[in-house]
Amino acid sequence: MKKLAVVMLALSWLACGEEDDPPPATNTCTPAESNSTKCDGNNLLRCDGTVWVLAENCAATNKECKAVAGLTGVARCESPVTPAAEFEVCSTSVPCEAGLTCSDLLLLSEDQVCLTDCTTPSVCAAGTEYCEPGTLGTASYSDVPFCFPVADRNGLCLLNDDGCSGDLTCQTFDGGANFLCKQMCSGAEVGTTPAACGTETCLAGAYVEIEGGDATPVTCATVGSAAGCSENYVCREVNFSATQTPDIRQVCARPVGVCGLEADVPVGADFASQTTWQTFLGADDATCNLLGTDYYCGDYAGPGAAELTCADTRWAGSYDPGIPCNGFDDFSSCFGFGECGTFDGTTFECIVGLSVCVAFCTDPDGVEDPGLCGTGYTCGLPTYDPGFRPAAQVDGTGNLVECDAASGGPTNCTGDFVCDTETYSDGDFCLKPRKICLPN
Repeated sequence: MKKLAVVMLALSWLACGEEDDPPPATNTCTPAESNSTKCDGNNLLRCDGTVWVLAENCAATNKECKAVAGLTGVARCESPVTPAAEFEVCSTSVPCEAGLTCSDLLLLSEDQVCLTDCTTPSVCAAGTEYCEPGTLGTASYSDVPFCFPVADRNGLCLLNDDGCSGDLTCQTFDGGANFLCKQMCSGAEVGTTPAACGTETCLAGAYVEIEGGDATPVTCATVGSAAGCSENYVCREVNFSATQTPDIRQVCARPVGVCGLEADVPVGADFASQTTWQTFLGADDATCNLLGTDYYCGDYAGPGAAELTCADTRWAGSYDPGIPCNGFDDFSSCFGFGECGTFDGTTFECIVGLSVCVAFCTDPDGVEDPGLCGTGYTCGLPTYDPGFRPAAQVDGTGNLVECDAASGGPTNCTGDFVCDTETYSDGDFCLKPRKICLPN
């Protein structure tokens, strides 16, 4: 013990010998740093001329002292940030909980959420999550595979049947923009009530499937005829092209089957005026293929061969209850369920286009066939047009015929097509209203 005491005395003597050269002061600052702020533990200091002084004790208000990222000489007391949990929104200022990655949820979404990397698929919670590879064909919409929640009926499923519970199918009914979990049935069962649908009916979906498949389709001779086709397949003109150049072929095709309820069909009185049309649209079963619902078009009530089509109108509505969003420039909070807008100029909510079931007797190219409507129905224009997409004149190659309204009218239009300047944003084209089957 005596030897240890001698060593300690020697160290003490060496320390005392340095008092003639004291260390520089740590609380000084330069005039150039005047009014700058920095953190000293949980204390916020401010440069007061040449000395750092206490500006605020952050802990006294349950806050944390943090330097402001990207700004030199700026710190402040901030409330502690609670890390976001799985599937919650994250950002540069809101980190994820440990083990999660802040990533884009979808290619077209502006929001980022906290996700679990499932390069090892077993990390996903069995029964409630599935491993989504994050690819669409050869395009990737997320950096790595992630765990996503399994959805119930009408829930978002990210193009993957594994994302749907039970025997639901991940399907789109709005042109491919939104994939939702749907209860499907066979196209051969459309119009019946198969076991797969329970108490609902197997109704025609929004697109067709081809007999024999796309690679080896069954061709046919007469559009509208079932000759040579089987199991509800009918001869149809189908565009096989994936580009803007048409590849029209006559093949046996039928609508896909989806379980649901028949949407109401507007009759002649519903087209009498804007007021009556608005009253019709106020019913829950008026619109078809609205996201999150299961109303679809059934069979046409008339004895002709016309089919009910879920047709877009110029009318718009909102969900009930409404889905709030952040303004006209917010494209992510509706998450594909419409676009952010307002009806009253104050409240922003997700606004959706409304579609209804009608039987057209004029095809999209303007060819009219009154015989489709059958006895008791007339092929005509409604008194009040809710804004159905018009028929377009096409040339010999299947392209829309353009016109030049500025030169005085329908320069290139023939027959009863007229030069339209409003329907399409990329030019003026020869168009005309499509007629529908109306009760006599």
